[in-house]
Amino acid sequence: MLRVMILGLCLCTFSVVAQSEDFNGPGRAFLGVSLLGMNLEYQETQPVFKQKNKMNGLYIYTGADFNEFFGFETRFGFTNTDVTNYANGSVGFSVDVFQSYLFRFNWDIDSHWKTTALLGYTDAQVSRKTSVVGGNSKASARGISYGAIVSYAMTQNVSVEAEWVSYWSNVDTSVGTTTSFNNLALRLGYHF
Repeated sequence: MLRVMILGLCLCTFSVVAQSEDFNGPGRAFLGVSLLGMNLEYQETQPVFKQKNKMNGLYIYTGADFNEFFGFETRFGFTNTDVTNYANGSVGFSVDVFQSYLFRFNWDIDSHWKTTALLGYTDAQVSRKTSVVGGNSKASARGISYGAIVSYAMTQNVSVEAEWVSYWSNVDTSVGTTTSFNNLALRLGYHF
């Protein structure tokens, strides 16, 4: 039911979008791509095991700013598998797919610069791959997401952005395990 409500909100976002002459103006729809460096922290309580993985990923995003202060954004992405080798084998992690639904709180600095705070929800599929037979597993991770974006308008329609987002923190992904997932990214956006 939550997904249906979020999908409805996304569709409503595009039905109220109007053209604007100002980069930071209201009613601007946007679409973009992000190349990012992500961190996934995995921790087991029994036996005690903790591993941090730095992965590369990609996501596309779309949304709209309803007015100069508020907007909505959706993201869909994935990461590669990052493997750590140990004396008795290797353990790797990846986020096979993630989708985020984020409310945007904007603050225009001037006609070229804008900052944005993000708050929302992320749903993801995390994979664990080991060199030990039977050690591979998949788990769902869901959590509250928050972050910040700094945008620079290169032209009326093109922006370059830097962001930091925590997609979830210490979320139970299976019995006795938790994960945390965050990123630092550069984004390239097109504003309609």
